Amino acid sequence: MDPLPEAIGPYKVLRELGRGGMGVVYLAHHENLGREVAIKALSEGVVADSDALERFRREGKIAARLRHAHIVQVYDFFEDHGRYYIAMEYLGSRTLERLIRERGPLPLKEALRLTDQLLDALHHAHQLGVVHRDIKPANVMITDTHNAALTDFSIAHVQSAAKLTQAGTVIGTPEYMAPEQFDGKSDARSDLYATGLILYEMLTGFSPFRAESVSEIMKKQILTMPDPPCEVDFTVPQPISDVVLKALAKDPGDRYESAFAMRAAVRQAYQASHTKVEPLASVHTPPVTQEMPVAPDEVPAPPVVPKAPEEAPRAPSPPQPVETARQPSPVQKPVMSAGEFLEHHGSLLLFKGGAASVGLVFLAGLLPGKLAVLPALIGVLSAFSLAMAGFALSLFLFIRRLPVAKAALPIGISFAIGMAMTVVAVINSALRH
Repeated sequence: MDPLPEAIGPYKVLRELGRGGMGVVYLAHHENLGREVAIKALSEGVVADSDALERFRREGKIAARLRHAHIVQVYDFFEDHGRYYIAMEYLGSRTLERLIRERGPLPLKEALRLTDQLLDALHHAHQLGVVHRDIKPANVMITDTHNAALTDFSIAHVQSAAKLTQAGTVIGTPEYMAPEQFDGKSDARSDLYATGLILYEMLTGFSPFRAESVSEIMKKQILTMPDPPCEVDFTVPQPISDVVLKALAKDPGDRYESAFAMRAAVRQAYQASHTKVEPLASVHTPPVTQEMPVAPDEVPAPPVVPKAPEEAPRAPSPPQPVETARQPSPVQKPVMSAGEFLEHHGSLLLFKGGAASVGLVFLAGLLPGKLAVLPALIGVLSAFSLAMAGFALSLFLFIRRLPVAKAALPIGISFAIGMAMTVVAVINSALRH
């Protein structure tokens, strides 16, 4: 392992952030500008590979001209003592991959909000002729404000740079590659396929194409359609599930034609799934569309955007940031699905119902003769029903892949209700005798 350098160019190195196939990433501080940056260093062994070096150089140039709120900004590409570096915006070390691993399935609105931001970033990149080709949770940073930022354009394809992206070259991460990529072909719709896989994983907690070998993954990607998300988790609305399956179509022609179209479909599906909704907050700062200066031979040809028919409904435009303090507006809270309601309030309802049942049994002990029968019977039946509901709720929460402590809570409450009922019955018996 290479020793930690004290400085790289004008940057003072603070610590190592991680290692990858092409090199290592450091956290560094620019003394003059007073800001922290992430510096990606190309490994010495890779420098001798002219193709790898060219790809690394292209990553810096491509990412530098993609100026967008949900794309990690590149500040500089430079050489220092024979090694090559990219200095970029530092957004912490938390990725979407880590977030899903820690939390399992994400709440519906959070999953759709991050997808909305990712599609907005891809729309910007595709408009400039850049296809990422390696969209995956590990390449989506999660900022301190819980927003998505796309990174790692090391294998991105630019329309004018065909010499490094010839047909027949398989490149990408197999688990998130579109079927056509295994044949060395890709376009903007390949990025949308991978985005559909990411949304599937955020909704269900797992990727549908995991396997022990690359050949098995390839076979699944080419031949197998995954189970609809709404069948894996019944709390996923049908319209959202349909969007995912369209994005995962094996034939690129059956997918959405652009990131903008898929983004509009996600928003429409979200609105169709709720009677009262908050808009999916996407861009918190206006995207900068001006390009960084580049060599004339590297500027991609502008893509041809088909004109939509006049009668077709217009997709919602990206929300513009407003100053809340000056322009307050009422916000309607979204209606919870049944699954979200049980997840957030089920244990509390069990507790309240148990307390009422115990109170009824205790009241029965204070009433004389036949008057005690009715509240005692109601209390016992209620407690038994709550115990069964507690076990059913725990099973439901386990299915939603919640942490064990939270999923087992209803069983604990049911057990406590039974113990409390026993204690009250003993007290009542003692008082009567």
